[in-house]
Order: sequence, then structure tokens, then C-alpha cells
Amino acid sequence: MFSALSLAKKARKEFERAVELDEKNFSAYQALIEFDCSAPGIAGGGEDKARPEIAKLAALDPAEGHYAQGNCPSPEKDFAAAADEFTKALELHPKSVELIYDIGDHAMKHDEPGMLLTVAEQGAQLAPSIPRALLSRGCLYSQKGTARRVRAPAARIPATRAFAEHISCALARS
Repeated sequence: MFSALSLAKKARKEFERAVELDEKNFSAYQALIEFDCSAPGIAGGGEDKARPEIAKLAALDPAEGHYAQGNCPSPEKDFAAAADEFTKALELHPKSVELIYDIGDHAMKHDEPGMLLTVAEQGAQLAPSIPRALLSRGCLYSQKGTARRVRAPAARIPATRAFAEHISCALARS
């Protein structure tokens, strides 16, 4: 059996290799940076390793760099710094719908309706009918005090209806 430590080191090597193979694979960059920011040095992580990777990513795509920077303090629970970086990322109008909705997840969890409104607007421009767009808009309605409208957007897509019934914005904020 592999130890957790051994598997963690292998995971980091895989993330690193994915970035080496395609430096524009921003998902791989984000995974590597998130690992480094959350894993202890003994497991191959550490913020000292993440900082140069964040700088490289920011040079390739500034919005992705701000998102990575915002994600890095999360293990330390510095939510204000994360929100600042996520706001900077949104101000750059990222082209990645995944990045936009990942920021939306943060906004839902930390009850930030202003940020969630920006996420909903930008996400709707890039991909108006995906389930995450509908969930973000539903949670925005909920945070603005119109909870009866939470399920209305999700009901438009049948596959999302069950999802909307089993997840709530309150759970996302916990």
C-alpha cells in the first residue's frame, strides 16, 4: 500500500508534468498551485514553491494569476485577501467560464452578493445555459432576499432540477 505522503508527492509530480507538457493548461497550473499552497513541505508542497508558479501563470494570463493568488491564502483563511484577488481577476473579464464560476463558488460561500452578481453577469455572457450559471443566478436571488426565485432558473434545464433540489446556497456558504 502507498502511504498518503507518497501519493501526495506523486500527485504533485503529475500536476507539474501536466504543466510542463502544456503551459497553457491553466487547470493544471491551478491544480499545481493549489497543491503547493495547501500541502506541507514534507509532502512536496509549500507556498515558497507556489509563488514562482503563480508569477509564471500571471505572465501567461493575468486573470488566472489573480485567481491563483486568491486561492493561495485560503488554507490560512485569509478570505479578504482572496476576495481582493478574485475581484481583480473579474475586472480583467476572464475568458474561462470555469474560472468565473470558481470565483462564484467563493462568493456563495462567503455571502458576497456583489461579487456573485459580477460572476452571474460575466458567466451569462460566456455560457448562459450551463448549470453553474443557473445556480449562481439562483443563489444571487437568494442572497438578495428573494428565496422563492432560487429554483426558478434551474428549472429551465431538466438535468439541473434535481441538482437544484439537493443543493442550497446555504450549504455552499458553510
